[in-house]
Amino acid sequence: MGGWGAGLRGVVASIVVSVNSKKNYLKLIYH
Repeated sequence: MGGWGAGLRGVVASIVVSVNSKKNYLKLIYH
C-alpha cells in the first residue's frame, strides 16, 4: 500500500505541476 500510494501521489503531483505550468504559460501569453 505504501509503495502504491507513493506512486499515485507522484502521479498526482506531476499532474498538478503540469497544470500550474500551463496556467503560468497562459498568464505570460495574455499579460
